[in-house]
Amino acid sequence: MRRISVLFLMSIILVIAAPVLGQGDDEFRWPIPINSGEMPLNQPLLPPSSVMPALPLPETLKPGTIFINAEAFGEEYIVENLTFDERLYAYNISTERGALPVSPNGQYGIITLSDNFQGPVTCSIIDLLTGTQVDEFLTDGACSGVEWSPDNTRLLLTITDDNGVQSLGIRQNGETTTLRPVPTAESDLGGGAFGDSAIYIINGWVSNNVISVDMGLDGALTETLFVDLANTNEAIPAVSMTPEQSDKSVIIWRPAQALSQIDRGLWITNLATGDSFQLAPDGHTAIFGDVSPDGTEVAYWAAVATDTGPAHPLRLVVYNPTTDSNEVLLQFEGPADQLVTRPGLVVFNDEGVYFHIGQLDGAPSPMVTGTYRISRDGLTLEYVSEFLMMDSLPDAEFEQ
Repeated sequence: MRRISVLFLMSIILVIAAPVLGQGDDEFRWPIPINSGEMPLNQPLLPPSSVMPALPLPETLKPGTIFINAEAFGEEYIVENLTFDERLYAYNISTERGALPVSPNGQYGIITLSDNFQGPVTCSIIDLLTGTQVDEFLTDGACSGVEWSPDNTRLLLTITDDNGVQSLGIRQNGETTTLRPVPTAESDLGGGAFGDSAIYIINGWVSNNVISVDMGLDGALTETLFVDLANTNEAIPAVSMTPEQSDKSVIIWRPAQALSQIDRGLWITNLATGDSFQLAPDGHTAIFGDVSPDGTEVAYWAAVATDTGPAHPLRLVVYNPTTDSNEVLLQFEGPADQLVTRPGLVVFNDEGVYFHIGQLDGAPSPMVTGTYRISRDGLTLEYVSEFLMMDSLPDAEFEQ
């Protein structure tokens, strides 16, 4: 009996001492960066826009295509929308009024027909293969902020309803349906209260039937909420999601932000296990992140969390929820009270991890401002463009 009691007691101690999944602790130690972070010697993978084919395109854009926003300051200010894919093909999909967002199947783009600072904006859907318009609609946001459903049949936007209240809109078959879901009781509202003044901030689609939004409530921000189009009356938190409601088993979301907070960070929910936790270890904050094509890993930026905001060291990390482990692909040193290497969007696709950085004066890293690609194993770092990465198309296996 004494032997059984000792074993039982040891098992209790082991359970109590087990680390909390994904959280780390005060003694968390990052692994050594795989890549030294030297400036790549290759010429930019993105060619000059002057040699790129322009609209109408000879083919649909490929899954995983990266979108680049190129700005030129000269006698006139020029903005170009450029694409780049795994074949190193690049296209200039610019029009006088833009050509983003692009549908997941790579065929349709959205342009702004008319801006109205006192009311709705008119947007147009164009066929990138022909340049012809296929639909026209209104939104009270920006046309560039409209989100396509994975099956290319619907748009998520914001619109003012018949009562003059800002609402969500679903555009399908030439008609826009408005909805105004209410956060459920278990949702964290950041100290705010839902009412007619609530503002919807759209994030996109997590599947053909579920959309993702934040809500602004009198200065506070809710945690990221999800709306199943089968029940548009309510918005639920990530912890209430089921595996059937998402195309991937891991969801990245943001916690609520009260007026007094300066940083929200990122959390993840593993729908297969039901675990939800802060993406970065204790004492750190996650800034941008993306789930791998197979849904098994998350690439993200991790910075040190301070009372005044994120600070160095800044790390580009791949996290595996199954093994609860982090791999550091790159590390950027700098001041302990701010970031002089500014992290941008992260895209995790079949070629590796694309990312953008902005370098401020005094940044010690030899890497210049621009968009880069690093292989998943961290060994190959390539310079893609001096310009800003804005978005990407989903990978093929997640098309519906």
